[in-house]
Amino acid sequence: MHMKLMVINRDCDVERYDSFCQMNGSIADIGRFSAIDGQTLDIQELQSAGLIAPDLSYSRGAIGSALSHILLWNAVVENEQAVSIFEDDAILSSNFHEESTRIIESLENEWDIILWGYNYDVNLVFDLLPGVTYCVANFNQTLMRLGPVRA
Repeated sequence: MHMKLMVINRDCDVERYDSFCQMNGSIADIGRFSAIDGQTLDIQELQSAGLIAPDLSYSRGAIGSALSHILLWNAVVENEQAVSIFEDDAILSSNFHEESTRIIESLENEWDIILWGYNYDVNLVFDLLPGVTYCVANFNQTLMRLGPVRA
């Protein structure tokens, strides 16, 4: 299965989009979805419409991002087409097409949503030697954005 690929990006974030394209240059045919700019939202109107709770503590940017995802998810459902959705700071593996296809094919038709990514600014703990010791991997998001390490 070959999925459509989309990146969510605000119109005013041209540099972020350019950076996304550069970092993911090995991946072809990623479409762009125009994101909602949270700075332009009428928070009172969203509360009145029941879209957000009055005590919601999210930033305007986070609300805009969430609403952008919802809009794109609705379009995906309406079009009945599987889509991989990325934010404009995502860094994809150069073999994303092959690996995502392999994973999806192993699931048959028993899935609705697959979460491909995660934050790089967290620690991962591996139990490589059970009962002996753990291995901790710390990812530096700033260094990750510089691209692959070359020897």
